Formats: sequence, C-alpha cells, structure tokens
Amino acid sequence: MPSDERLVATFLASLPRPPTAVDRVTLTNALQSLIRRARAGVPTVDVEASAFVKHAAERVDAESPIAALEQLRADDLYLACGCMRGDAAALAALEERHLAQLEAQLAASRSIAPYAREACQVLRLRLLVASDGQPPRIGSYRGIGSLASWLRMTVTRIAFELREAGGRLDGPAALDDEPAPVTDDPELLMLQRRYGDAVQRALSDAFAAVEPRERTVLRMFFLDAVPAAEIGRLFEVSGRTVQRWIAETRARVAARARTLLAARVGASETEVRTIMRLLESQLLVSVKRLLETPRP
Repeated sequence: MPSDERLVATFLASLPRPPTAVDRVTLTNALQSLIRRARAGVPTVDVEASAFVKHAAERVDAESPIAALEQLRADDLYLACGCMRGDAAALAALEERHLAQLEAQLAASRSIAPYAREACQVLRLRLLVASDGQPPRIGSYRGIGSLASWLRMTVTRIAFELREAGGRLDGPAALDDEPAPVTDDPELLMLQRRYGDAVQRALSDAFAAVEPRERTVLRMFFLDAVPAAEIGRLFEVSGRTVQRWIAETRARVAARARTLLAARVGASETEVRTIMRLLESQLLVSVKRLLETPRP
C-alpha cells in the first residue's frame, strides 16, 4: 500500500478544487478508515489504494472532504470503482450482489414487467461499457446512498423508457438521457430549435443562485437516488419536508429562468411561458447535468 503521505497527496490533488484548510492527520485517518471499510465490505475485490482514493476524491464535497469521506458507502463506492476500471472480480461481485436480482424486482411491477429483461441488458451496456471515449457510466455513482438503490432506480427508469419507446431503444443515442422532441407541430418544433439554447442558459444562470443545502438535497435525490426519508434523517426533518424543499427549489429555478429568458429574448411573459412549457421535458435532464457540473 502506498504511504499515508502519498495517499493524502493523491486525494488532495484529485479534489474538484482545493479545500481552504485541512487537518492532514485527521484526513489520513479518514482515508485509512475508508479503505478498511471498503475492503472489508467487498473482500473479493482488490483495487489499488491510490486509485480508489483518487476515485473517491473526484466524487466528494470539496468544501468539507473529511466529513464527506465519513458519509460515503465505502464498500459500494469501492465496488463501483473496480467495475469502472474493468476489474473482473468487481464485475463478478456486481453481478452476483446486485444485477442478478434486478430482473425479478422489475418483474414484480405489472406496468413494466414485460420490459424487465431488456431493461437489465440495457443497464449493463449503459453502465459497464465505455462509449465515445468516456469511462463506463457506473462511475457516476458517488457513494451517497446505497448502490442497490441507485441501480434499482436507474434500471426502473430504463424500463419506463422502453415502455414509452414500444420496447426498443435504438443505438447509443438512446442511452444518453437526451429529451425527445415534445411535439410534432412544425411551428412548435421551430420554437424549440430557436429558443432551446437560450432556455438552457437561463436555467444554468437560475440554478447558480441555488443555496448549497438545496443543491446538496437535489444532488442526493436526483443523482444518488437517496430516498427523501433518508435525506430527511440527515437534516433532522421529515421525508415530506424534503419533498417540499425539492418542489420549491425547482419552482424557484423555473420562475427565475422564465424571468431571465423574457429579458434576454425580448418575448412577452405569455410567450416565455409557452416556450418553457414546450421545453419543460428538458428541465429534469438540465438539473441533473447542472448538478453533475462542479461549481467554480
């Protein structure tokens, strides 16, 4: 195993941005604990310590990295790290622990049961195969919330995509979470092409005003698949309160984006509302992408 000093240096160098201050002794202990917990939870997998530390650093909150390390699901993140690196033992463990059970879980839901097997195959392709020069997308799991819940939410979303697409997703583009056109009306499609970029910029600027706590809640809920009740326990509120926070934050972002868009494109408020409704199917995808983008 690399020395503690090397692990600390690797971790700090791999953070999205350097922390203002960090106690190196406390950080050393946190990294040692992380590695112990990870290897104890997945004893059949052997990921090099510095590679795992780098993987963890790229996915934690750089503003409070030590606290973030303590909250990670170390074994799940370790397993995901091994799978992203193509480790055979990690891929076998993922299949045995999680993927093999997903088809039966989907089959228990009558509305998507016919798509269970296909959804699981798409999941394997989507998460475990590198595409367009990008690493396998299991790397987007950040270790907050269980990997089992994250996989279940992801495969359920794929099953609903399959149902909407009539049971078929064609080609790599179908795996990229891109919003489909929301209308066949040529005039509305023209508006979508004309204002799409402006809407995305307005959403991005509106999202920049989201408070750190709100951003954390959104990231946990939409990216990490952490249930509202579990988020509520972290913040000492009810799950229903967390759901209200999420709804209020999304409403504020949408309202501010409408105001910004109206000022920038010179359209009336009525026209802006029409455009936003036309493109509202992009809102969740846009929020997810903005959450994945580190703050400057």
